[in-house]
Amino acid sequence: MRMKHIISAIFILGLTSCGIAPTASKFPIEKIDLGTNKSNVKSLCGKPFRSDIFTKNHKKIEVLYYKEPARVRNTEFIITTALTFANDSLISITQNDKNISGIELSVDSIRRQ
Repeated sequence: MRMKHIISAIFILGLTSCGIAPTASKFPIEKIDLGTNKSNVKSLCGKPFRSDIFTKNHKKIEVLYYKEPARVRNTEFIITTALTFANDSLISITQNDKNISGIELSVDSIRRQ
Protein backbone atom coordinates (compact mmCIF):
# COMPACT_ATOMS: atom_id res chain seq x y z
CA MET A 1 0.00 0.00 0.00
CA ARG A 2 2.85 2.38 0.84
CA MET A 3 4.43 1.82 -2.61
CA LYS A 4 1.13 2.83 -4.25
CA HIS A 5 1.22 6.18 -2.39
CA ILE A 6 4.83 6.80 -3.44
CA ILE A 7 4.02 6.08 -7.10
CA SER A 8 0.96 8.36 -6.89
CA ALA A 9 3.06 11.17 -5.39
CA ILE A 10 5.71 10.84 -8.11
CA PHE A 11 3.02 10.90 -10.80
CA ILE A 12 1.40 14.06 -9.36
CA LEU A 13 4.79 15.74 -8.97
CA GLY A 14 5.60 14.96 -12.59
CA LEU A 15 2.33 16.47 -13.80
CA THR A 16 2.87 19.69 -11.87
CA SER A 17 6.54 20.26 -12.67
CA CYS A 18 7.34 23.36 -14.71
CA GLY A 19 9.03 21.25 -17.37
CA ILE A 20 5.76 19.58 -18.27
CA ALA A 21 3.03 22.05 -17.38
CA PRO A 22 2.49 24.78 -20.01
CA THR A 23 2.68 28.42 -19.01
CA ALA A 24 0.33 31.09 -20.27
CA SER A 25 0.79 34.73 -21.10
CA LYS A 26 1.02 36.92 -18.04
CA PHE A 27 0.22 40.05 -20.04
CA PRO A 28 -2.80 41.74 -18.38
CA ILE A 29 -5.12 41.53 -21.42
CA GLU A 30 -8.19 41.04 -19.24
CA LYS A 31 -7.53 44.42 -17.58
CA ILE A 32 -7.35 46.33 -20.88
CA ASP A 33 -10.47 47.35 -22.76
CA LEU A 34 -10.64 48.54 -26.34
CA GLY A 35 -11.08 52.31 -26.29
CA THR A 36 -8.65 52.81 -23.37
CA ASN A 37 -6.19 55.67 -23.92
CA LYS A 38 -2.47 55.06 -24.41
CA SER A 39 -1.29 56.61 -21.13
CA ASN A 40 -3.60 54.37 -19.06
CA VAL A 41 -2.40 51.28 -20.94
CA LYS A 42 1.26 52.25 -20.45
CA SER A 43 0.72 52.85 -16.73
CA LEU A 44 -0.74 49.32 -16.45
CA CYS A 45 1.69 47.50 -18.77
CA GLY A 46 4.89 49.51 -18.43
CA LYS A 47 7.29 50.62 -21.11
CA PRO A 48 7.04 48.70 -24.40
CA PHE A 49 10.18 47.24 -25.97
CA ARG A 50 9.32 48.93 -29.29
CA SER A 51 6.76 51.27 -30.86
CA ASP A 52 5.79 52.33 -34.38
CA ILE A 53 4.02 55.56 -35.32
CA PHE A 54 2.46 56.39 -38.69
CA THR A 55 -0.55 58.16 -40.22
CA LYS A 56 -3.39 56.29 -41.92
CA ASN A 57 -6.62 57.89 -43.18
CA HIS A 58 -5.77 61.13 -41.35
CA LYS A 59 -5.42 59.26 -38.04
CA LYS A 60 -2.28 58.95 -35.94
CA ILE A 61 -1.65 55.21 -35.54
CA GLU A 62 0.73 54.01 -32.83
CA VAL A 63 1.59 50.39 -32.12
CA LEU A 64 3.19 49.40 -28.81
CA TYR A 65 4.97 46.02 -28.65
CA TYR A 66 5.54 43.97 -25.49
CA LYS A 67 7.43 40.66 -25.28
CA GLU A 68 7.44 37.89 -22.69
CA PRO A 69 8.80 34.34 -22.45
CA ALA A 70 6.51 31.30 -22.16
CA ARG A 71 7.01 27.55 -22.07
CA VAL A 72 4.84 24.77 -23.49
CA ARG A 73 6.15 21.41 -22.33
CA ASN A 74 9.92 21.78 -22.82
CA THR A 75 9.67 24.23 -25.71
CA GLU A 76 10.40 27.90 -25.12
CA PHE A 77 8.38 30.60 -26.87
CA ILE A 78 8.35 34.37 -26.99
CA ILE A 79 4.90 35.96 -26.94
CA THR A 80 4.66 39.38 -28.59
CA THR A 81 1.65 41.51 -27.73
CA ALA A 82 0.90 44.40 -30.12
CA LEU A 83 -1.43 47.15 -28.94
CA THR A 84 -2.66 49.42 -31.74
CA PHE A 85 -3.95 52.92 -30.98
CA ALA A 86 -5.74 55.34 -33.33
CA ASN A 87 -5.57 58.93 -32.06
CA ASP A 88 -4.59 57.64 -28.58
CA SER A 89 -7.52 55.19 -28.31
CA LEU A 90 -6.83 51.41 -28.23
CA ILE A 91 -8.37 49.79 -31.32
CA SER A 92 -6.79 46.30 -31.36
CA ILE A 93 -4.81 43.77 -29.32
CA THR A 94 -2.88 41.01 -31.07
CA GLN A 95 -0.64 38.30 -29.63
CA ASN A 96 1.73 36.17 -31.71
CA ASP A 97 3.82 33.24 -30.52
CA LYS A 98 7.31 32.51 -31.83
CA ASN A 99 9.36 29.43 -31.05
CA ILE A 100 12.76 30.59 -29.81
CA SER A 101 14.46 28.11 -32.14
CA GLY A 102 13.06 30.20 -35.01
CA ILE A 103 10.01 28.17 -36.05
CA GLU A 104 7.14 30.65 -36.10
CA LEU A 105 3.59 29.53 -35.38
CA SER A 106 0.97 30.61 -37.90
CA VAL A 107 -1.93 30.96 -35.46
CA ASP A 108 -2.50 33.94 -33.19
CA SER A 109 -3.07 33.24 -29.51
CA ILE A 110 -5.57 36.08 -29.26
CA ARG A 111 -6.90 38.78 -31.53
CA ARG A 112 -9.42 41.51 -30.62
CA GLN A 113 -10.53 44.24 -32.99
